Amino acid sequence: MSQGFGWKARIGQLYPSGGLCDYEPQAMAPDGVQFVTTRLSFRKAGLEDNIQLVRDQETHARLVADAQVRLIAFNCTAASLISGPDAINRRIKAATGIPSTTTIEAVLAALAAARLRRFALLTPYQPEVVAAETAFFQARGYEVAAAAGVPCDDPITQG
Repeated sequence: MSQGFGWKARIGQLYPSGGLCDYEPQAMAPDGVQFVTTRLSFRKAGLEDNIQLVRDQETHARLVADAQVRLIAFNCTAASLISGPDAINRRIKAATGIPSTTTIEAVLAALAAARLRRFALLTPYQPEVVAAETAFFQARGYEVAAAAGVPCDDPITQG
């Protein structure tokens, strides 16, 4: 029988306001792990919009920290690679004292676990965001063999 949400751990999630998939981590979480979400303003999906997503991340991190979470997950792949996972994590830790991780760090861990150095990139991102993502991976020794997708203007259509 379940002991309820959060008895093993509570994880804070910073999530784009226009995104529709913030339920997924909770759906995949083991029994006893609870995800608590605070949203970051994000209505458009261009390069500058991803840069602006982190503008006030400390305020949002402090809000989710109020739920006494053990970890804060910054859940936006494009914004986390554009702003840099180390910078995002440093700012969250300074604002809350709580460690954090980013979506792009999970992607890098998955690539390492699969021992992939060359892959195709399929995204709903605008061309300038795809270019930034490709450059991010190339700077870390990966080869993006091909990139494709249907560019979406906003997080709703990114789905």
